[in-house]
Amino acid sequence: MLNSVSVINNLLEADELDRLSMTLCPEVVSGGARLFEDGLPASSWRLTDMSSTETGAISLLYDSVRSWLTHRSRASEPRTSLTCRQQ
Repeated sequence: MLNSVSVINNLLEADELDRLSMTLCPEVVSGGARLFEDGLPASSWRLTDMSSTETGAISLLYDSVRSWLTHRSRASEPRTSLTCRQQ
C-alpha cells in the first residue's frame, strides 16, 4: 500500500500493521498531511533495514516489535506491509 495517510492511520489504530517501509527525502514543504495522527495507540517498532540513495533519500524498514517477536518464534508472513513516502 503506498501513500495513503488515512489507511495507514486506520491500520495503526487497529494494530494491523507488521511492517512500515518509509522513504525520507531531503526536501522541505510548507504543508501537507501528517503521517502519524495524535491519539494513535502507542506501539514499538524495530529498525530492520536502512539504506540511502545518491540524492540523499533514506529508506527505512521497520517491523513492529510484537510482530518481530512472534515471527522469530514461528516463521510466517507479516499481516500487512506498507510503504510510506514522505516528500
